[in-house]
Amino acid sequence: MTIKKLDTLLPGESGYIHKIEASDKIKHRLSSLGFLPGEKITFIRHALTGDPIEIKIMGYSLGICRDEANKIEVTPIPQNKFLNTIKK
Repeated sequence: MTIKKLDTLLPGESGYIHKIEASDKIKHRLSSLGFLPGEKITFIRHALTGDPIEIKIMGYSLGICRDEANKIEVTPIPQNKFLNTIKK
């Protein structure tokens, strides 16, 4: 099983939250926003400067700073390359 940091995913890639390596204060804030182990998360895009990033979780889009995204470990969901070529 491969584990990656959320901020290393590419736009359009998804994964399941594995764990959050942060202080209790940050963990509490993120969990109140739906960042829970097992929850599916999708990297949508990043700002021109690279920070913040937009993600989709629990059906809504949310912006978080790259530093926080670096504290979130995800198990990437393999993408079907054939389906990606059809969408283009």
